[in-house]
Amino acid sequence: MQADRTGNRRSPEELWAGLVAEMTTMPDVVANLLREHQPDEHGLCRGNGCGTAGRGVPATPWPCSLHALAADATTCVPQFGWRSGIRIRGLTCENAR
Repeated sequence: MQADRTGNRRSPEELWAGLVAEMTTMPDVVANLLREHQPDEHGLCRGNGCGTAGRGVPATPWPCSLHALAADATTCVPQFGWRSGIRIRGLTCENAR
């Protein structure tokens, strides 16, 4: 469990779902991440941030977490509703983790 700034405890799955929810609102970012974070001939991610520091040599196995996050966002549709007078946002996903 992780605690955010308000002291709320969230499981890794809840944190991931929150990131995916935010990504669904940015289709251009999702498309860029999916385009840039592709494997090289050795199965390592070529994306920016997945290489060795200062050199950019691929070092992270593909699929990296950024590719996985963007891929999850493509399978989810944001759902909006109200609970106790507060607008909430959830997701409906084809392939939930």
